[in-house]
Amino acid sequence: MHRTAIRAYGVLDEDRNVAYRSTFIVDRDGILRWGQAGDREMVREGTEILRVLDLIGALRRARATTQSS
Repeated sequence: MHRTAIRAYGVLDEDRNVAYRSTFIVDRDGILRWGQAGDREMVREGTEILRVLDLIGALRRARATTQSS
């Protein structure tokens, strides 16, 4: 079980036995919608993550509206 998730997402640095710096967005259905991985010097952009979350929410609401029509 140890390191199962970081292996599954392909972000395990085997040499150092740590995960690369990474962020993943998984939707309510368990589908990976967005991901980013890089080395320790990589800077994550919070505004990009929020943009993706907003987009996923908008798509979910649009789908719900279409299905209820």
